[in-house]
Amino acid sequence: MTVSVTRSMREPWLIRHPRVAIADAPRYAVGNRTLLILVCTNIVVYALTKLYYVMQNRRRDLKWQAMTEDQRVDYVATTQDQGNRRLDFRFAH
Repeated sequence: MTVSVTRSMREPWLIRHPRVAIADAPRYAVGNRTLLILVCTNIVVYALTKLYYVMQNRRRDLKWQAMTEDQRVDYVATTQDQGNRRLDFRFAH
């Protein structure tokens, strides 16, 4: 009596997926495509985050510059805002 051992029995971590063929091995088209999509998504997220920080700083600058010096001193002394909610806070980007 002989027992044949299949590849899935020898390598239980190998997950068979219908879209991922073993023939993909030399070029890894599916894996490379997935990584490319992730990189492009991260680039878009980075650009949108940068744009958000620039727009927030610009909005705060407009409000801060519209205040007189006395209003600025009063704001710093009496505001309840903390951290990045303060008008004199600027995001580093």
